[in-house]
Amino acid sequence: MDTEFMGYTIKKGSNLLSNIYGVHMDPTNFDSPEKFNPERFIDKEGQFVKSDLILTFGSGRRSCLGETLAR
Repeated sequence: MDTEFMGYTIKKGSNLLSNIYGVHMDPTNFDSPEKFNPERFIDKEGQFVKSDLILTFGSGRRSCLGETLAR
């Protein structure tokens, strides 16, 4: 079944790619995205803060197999 997203029709079976750079460098997602700041991903207890905006390992069926090992 085709779907509609933000005014665009996406045909059933279409391949979609994530623009990881665009998401990670968007200032509406992260303050000062051009600066290395790992603290933005760590809470007050020092634990990693999970976010749907972190796409370092890709997304979907073809995401990186080594993600769990890296974490």
